[in-house]
Amino acid sequence: SKIQTDRVLGNAKVAHPKIFKKFRSPNDVYDFDWSTLPDAFALKPSRGLGGDGIVVVKKRFNESTWLTSSKNKITADDLKM
Repeated sequence: SKIQTDRVLGNAKVAHPKIFKKFRSPNDVYDFDWSTLPDAFALKPSRGLGGDGIVVVKKRFNESTWLTSSKNKITADDLKM
């Protein structure tokens, strides 16, 4: 679990990527203000296998559109899926 890893590393004062938001229910995804995310970030499932489901965002185009590491444009609506 990435959340448990975050807790353990934080308690040990080990540097690690910041978690911006933890979605606890599907409604949290729709209610979240996606424009508050930084220009570059990674969207990761809490539990995943082999990198499946990870979206790496490299650059922001506008308030709700970003460019992924695979050079695809993605919107806040795409991230909600």
